[in-house]
Amino acid sequence: MADFFPKTSGPLNELYEVLFEHCDASQGEEARRSLSRLGVRLAFCLCAEAYGLFHCQGALRTYLENSATSNFSELLVQLFRVLGTPKKQRPHNLEAELMAFPYVSGGLFKEVDDPPLLGDSVRTVFLNHTRESYAWGDLPCTVLGDIFESALSPSIRRQGGIHYTNIENIHKLIGPLFLDDLKSEFIAIKTGYPKSPEAKIEAFKKFQQKLSCLTFLDPACGAGSFLVEAYISLRHLENEVIKELKAIGTEPNFPISVSLSQFYGLELHTFAAATARATLWLAEGYLQAQTQHITGPISGFQPFTSRLNIHEGNALRLDWAKFIAPANLNYIMGNPPFVGHQWRSKEQVEDMRVAFPDLPRHGKLDYVCAWYAKAATYMQGTSISAAFVSTNSICQGESVGILWPYLIEKKHVEIQFAHTSFAWSGTLPGQAAVYVVIVGFGQTPLTHPRKLYSEGHAETVPHINGFLINAPDIFIKARGRSLSGLPKMSKGSQATDGGWLIMSSQERDELLNRYIQAAPFVRRFASGEDYVNNKIRYCLWLEGVPSQTYSQIPPIMERLRKVTMVRSQSPTASVRSAAQTPALFTQIRQPRTPYLAVPVVSSHQRRYIPIGYLPPDIIGSDQIYIIPNAGLYLFGVLISSLHMTWTRIFAGRLGLGFRYSPAIYNNFPWLCLNPVQRADIETSALAILKARALYPDRSLAALYNDQTMPPELKVAHQANDLNVMQAYGFKQNLTEAESIARLIELYRKQVGY
Repeated sequence: MADFFPKTSGPLNELYEVLFEHCDASQGEEARRSLSRLGVRLAFCLCAEAYGLFHCQGALRTYLENSATSNFSELLVQLFRVLGTPKKQRPHNLEAELMAFPYVSGGLFKEVDDPPLLGDSVRTVFLNHTRESYAWGDLPCTVLGDIFESALSPSIRRQGGIHYTNIENIHKLIGPLFLDDLKSEFIAIKTGYPKSPEAKIEAFKKFQQKLSCLTFLDPACGAGSFLVEAYISLRHLENEVIKELKAIGTEPNFPISVSLSQFYGLELHTFAAATARATLWLAEGYLQAQTQHITGPISGFQPFTSRLNIHEGNALRLDWAKFIAPANLNYIMGNPPFVGHQWRSKEQVEDMRVAFPDLPRHGKLDYVCAWYAKAATYMQGTSISAAFVSTNSICQGESVGILWPYLIEKKHVEIQFAHTSFAWSGTLPGQAAVYVVIVGFGQTPLTHPRKLYSEGHAETVPHINGFLINAPDIFIKARGRSLSGLPKMSKGSQATDGGWLIMSSQERDELLNRYIQAAPFVRRFASGEDYVNNKIRYCLWLEGVPSQTYSQIPPIMERLRKVTMVRSQSPTASVRSAAQTPALFTQIRQPRTPYLAVPVVSSHQRRYIPIGYLPPDIIGSDQIYIIPNAGLYLFGVLISSLHMTWTRIFAGRLGLGFRYSPAIYNNFPWLCLNPVQRADIETSALAILKARALYPDRSLAALYNDQTMPPELKVAHQANDLNVMQAYGFKQNLTEAESIARLIELYRKQVGY
């Protein structure tokens, strides 16, 4: 269990380690949740002690050390139940020490379950931490959310689309959404006009009033990280205002104007919502102490009593306006669940239908897109700005042509800023690598240029389209054929067989050693990965083969029996129907002539997708796109840097890798070239194939690794790139941004945009 929680340092690490001793993963999901609740409650108590939010300094330590009860678990349960009970409802015979603890509403201490029997090691560590409360005082207030999310299993996080958000990533969103402008406004008052003290005081007070009037909604708030960090950021700015007013000589009567009531959250899960409330209260106490370092003691503050606006429920089914009217809201923000369409539950499928009542193809979108639709509908006729962290799929490939015309043309929003794809820096065990974008949008036209962030750099641009590039809005469509009438591209053949029609080299040899008569219908088989890595596999290819030819070969009949069983249990009707023909692939598209093979997925680290020719006796799987009767001219353009520029923009992604599709090929602006231009491209394309042939023992993965690409192949590609660029009338030194802008313009002319 040493990796149960995220790796951390300082006081949290020691507390985690002793909790490991009391966690048994084999006890199931409820055991993990119980430990999660215990960890959150323990951390809350330690933070509240450190921030001075209990009735007196050291109250927690005194209670734990002086109690007559030796059972530490019992002590904690007693404390938790007291914290979750209003003082008027507590037993009259309660010890004075316990009665003095404040009531913490919000649900964190509701329905306290018995924790596992905690040994002396936990008690010792916990008591030590109450003595060293300064260490907990240095932890970020989001620590409760970290603990809550860390104890969820990978399967629960995947089902709910939950991804841990660190503070750095939060600021990538809240910075351009609102905080950067507020900081600039503060600096402008501090360093510039107005000059007179009186005018400066007035400007600072107006700015402070502005801070206190801003309102925020996170409609998938989880444990509250975005709301907490936004609140802390506003309070820090307010503290800077207070410092400036004191320096001028003004003593405000009531210095703190920013309040927790400005922050609204919607959350599906009860304990996550309770954690969000508790975290906001801790942040308030933490900032209260910070302000008092500037102003001196401030009377009247009562911890855990401020009004909170964290509401439980399914945000995609709720009417957000019931919690705050759109006219009263300034910003929507957050990190909604990431759930691809293949992982959605029945409830999530219905959520999508509710969010997209007028978008027929919404089922192909990621679950996170439903929050874009809800936010866009909610903000109609207002100046609200919104921003979400999202899977990068929403700005790539087919999704763009579904989601963004809906948002831009039907909901009349525009992208105001964006972070292009970057790796999510989560710390939770079992969390797969996630690549995300951040998209800020609203209805109100910006009075200042938009910002496009990429790899840590910000570019000021006049427009950002749905692909997150500085170019006009463009939505390529799924087409059955190329715009230019080129040979049709389609996926290869799909087995849907549970693996029983596919064989390794060893399995093929074992079959043929016993039944040599099976040789004619055991064929080489290639997925995209097989093709690129020169991995040898085979398949049973029984199309057109009479059943009596193989019915006397027991290993084949056993494989077909298992195919029948797998298909008959499929939830898909067409696959169940195909159980009646187990000898055939469910989808057969194998050409009878040589064909061009394009891997569906290719690494983003390659300069070119490793496209090439395969003979008809090699069966291409559904992880390869095939183009029969493809000449050298077609190959030369597809393997060129110009086509790769188009692909990088319009391809979907698997992680950071490219996911090719026929829409890329069919929408690429192929030109009518003259015979000389075509001949030049055919010559350089043939040179690429000849350069590859010099290295027959190397896989395409090795040949197209930038570090190991042979010099002959590099030279051949450079010549081909030049021929294609010249044929398109592009200068060789065009930047990628300039190239894509020209390709888009060619596309717009072809389709009459």
